[in-house]
This record gives sequence, C-alpha cells and structure tokens, in this order.
Amino acid sequence: MKGSTISARYRKNDKIRNSPASAGPPQPLFPNNIPVASHQWTNMDNSIFAANHESPDDKHVIKKYDEIKMDDARFEGVNRLVDAVEVALKAVSDKITEDDFKESQPEPPKEIKKEEEKVEEEKEDVKLVEEKKKGEEETQKPERQMVFLMNEDHEVDLVVISAVIPTKQALDKIIKLLPEHFDVAYKEKLTVTPVYEASRFLVEVGGFDIQIRITLTCPTMREYEGKGNESRAAKELPKDCLPLAPCLAALAELRRAKWYQAKAVPIEGMNMCMVVLRDIRQRVHTWEPLNSWILSMLVQHVLESFGYPMTPGDALRRVFEAISSGIILSKRGMLYDPCEKEKIDVMEPLGPQQREDITSSAQHALRLIIFDQIHKILDMERIENTAEQKNINRKRPFENNENSPSGEEVELKKEKSSPTE
Repeated sequence: MKGSTISARYRKNDKIRNSPASAGPPQPLFPNNIPVASHQWTNMDNSIFAANHESPDDKHVIKKYDEIKMDDARFEGVNRLVDAVEVALKAVSDKITEDDFKESQPEPPKEIKKEEEKVEEEKEDVKLVEEKKKGEEETQKPERQMVFLMNEDHEVDLVVISAVIPTKQALDKIIKLLPEHFDVAYKEKLTVTPVYEASRFLVEVGGFDIQIRITLTCPTMREYEGKGNESRAAKELPKDCLPLAPCLAALAELRRAKWYQAKAVPIEGMNMCMVVLRDIRQRVHTWEPLNSWILSMLVQHVLESFGYPMTPGDALRRVFEAISSGIILSKRGMLYDPCEKEKIDVMEPLGPQQREDITSSAQHALRLIIFDQIHKILDMERIENTAEQKNINRKRPFENNENSPSGEEVELKKEKSSPTE
C-alpha cells in the first residue's frame, strides 16, 4: 500500500512537469503589470496632501516660521548692502588686475598708441550697446531667495576666490582699495576690519544691523588638505600666506551651498523645516551639537525618502520620527558628506551621550506632537482649532424654570407625548 502511494505521487509530479502550462521560465509571484494608483493621501496629480491640508500642526509651524524668519524689510536692506559690497569687490578686482597688467608690460611707442586709441573709440560704442542690454537683463533677474535666515541672524558670509594663493599683503591691499570703490551713499559710514587669523575681513555700515564677513581663499589650496600635508604646505606656501584651515573651510562652505541649492531647495517645505529646527537648536541646548550642515543633510534625506510632497507639520513630524527611531544612535547609520572626495561621516564628532540625549529629546517631541501639543515644542501659544470649538458644547441648552425654587437652571428635555385614547 505504501509503495503504490509513492508511485502515484511520482506519476502525478511527472504529469504536472510535462504539462504545457509548466513550459517556459517560472512566472513571478507578483506581476509588475498591475496599474499603480495615486497615493491615497494626495490628489490625482500627487501635488499636495488633500486629506491633511492645513492641519493644526501645519498652522502652528507656519505661524512660527512667519514669526522667526527674517522680515522682508530687513531682508531687502541686507540685499542692498550685499550688492554694494559685491560691486565694490568687483571694482577692486579690476583695479588690481589692471595694475598687475601694467607692471608686467612695457610702454608701447606713440604710433601704436594712436592706433589703439582709434580701436578703443570703436569698442566704446559697442560697449554702450552691450551695457544697455545688460541693464535690461539685470532688471529681469529674480531677487535672492531667502534660504533659512532668521531675525536673530546678524552675520552674512561671503567668499572671494582668488586665482593665486591669498597673502596678508593682498588682504591689506583689498582693505585699502575697498573704501575708494564703495558706494558713495555708504562710504562715510563704512568700517573695514581685518581678521588675519580667520583669513577674512569684516565690513560694517552704519544704519545696518548686519555684519558681512568676507573670506579669501584659492582652489589650489585644496591640494594641501588632509593629514600628512602640513609639512608640504609649510614648504610650498608663501611665508605671509593666510592660514590654511579657514581657507579650506571657505571652500567647503561653497561646495555645501551649491549642494543645498541643487538638492535641498527643490524639496517642498525644506526651508521652513530648517528654520524651525534652527530655532529649536538655539533654545534647547541638547540640540546644539547638530550644526546647520548636519541638520540640512539629515532633513534633506528624510524628506526626499518619502517621495511625495509634505505639508510643514508632517515634514517636521517625519524628522522627529526618523531621529527618535535611533538612526543617530546606531553605529551603522552613517551620513556621508557628498561634498568631499573621501567618505567622511558628518556625525562622527557627536559623542555617545550627545547622541542619546538628542534621540531622547526627539522621542519626547514626538509624544507631544501625537498628543496635539506641538505648541510646546515651538515655544508659542496654542492655536485653537475652529472645528474643535464647534463640537465642544453638544448638550441641550439650559433655561430658567419659573416654577423651580430660587430660579434653578433645569435642563430642557423632550416631553414624551402620551398616547391618544
């Protein structure tokens, strides 16, 4: 009996194996030709959260952002000052280039000078037409984007890239020529202060509560970056060269700014989330170890991984969810710097206790958000929800009963109609 059962199983398997349905490669368990529907929380074009539009969390985050971001009037003043500094630096650069060119070439004879004057007159006519076109193009240029500037910010960093390695002598020359080419309206209130140990100089103008820090650097100085190049830099760099570390840091900031414009700015809600997190970092000392570069990389990765546009409240909640899940605590969770050639973990400077404190703080913030207390995280007054106010009093109204002693309030009740006889 046992042998006949086994032989029957073999015959059945051979029959299935030789059937036409089993011919060809094995079919996938989950076919890929199933039409994918749009996200259940979005519209048909996946443009915005339809089911969670303008939630109470969104209202709190938007109001907090409007309070702490740099207001338009102050931002326009910063724009005017930065434009004036950039125009002056361009004029100083042209002046230095012209002086170096004159020193390197001998004086031409008189006959050649006359021919050059005729050519220059023809060039001036062409320049006038080009300047008119440039003026029309400049008027059509968009204004600067407010990335994550706050009202508490009083410093703006600019980087000047030099073709040669910057020296103290070059820094002194720029400081000397800058007031001569600065805007006449601000020249009398201008103050320029050199800071040699930081490879920069400070520009302050009376009437503006902002300080512009201008750092000199050169791309060729990146060859001396990294451990083991200190002795080589000491031999090859000029003696009066500006310090190497600030110049390398300025080059790194330029790379990070380009990365942020390309990768982070297109993400919806990125700037708003960054401003709110910067405010939290300034108020809560636990978050101080997270600098702006770590925050921007972390927020960009968290929001980009979702794949759909997020409202401000959901974006902030997702960041707290990611941190509270333990990605900072885990040794395997590394955040590599995309602006460096080598693999460098930007969270490496964080100590074990700092990582644990930040994770615990994010978990506490997530609990507050779940229990509808996001205003405590943002340090602001609670915005009452109009939908909740309508549903607070659902009981029947009260009225004074004349027959009740001392005018006692009695709840109105529906009187049961007695059956008609």
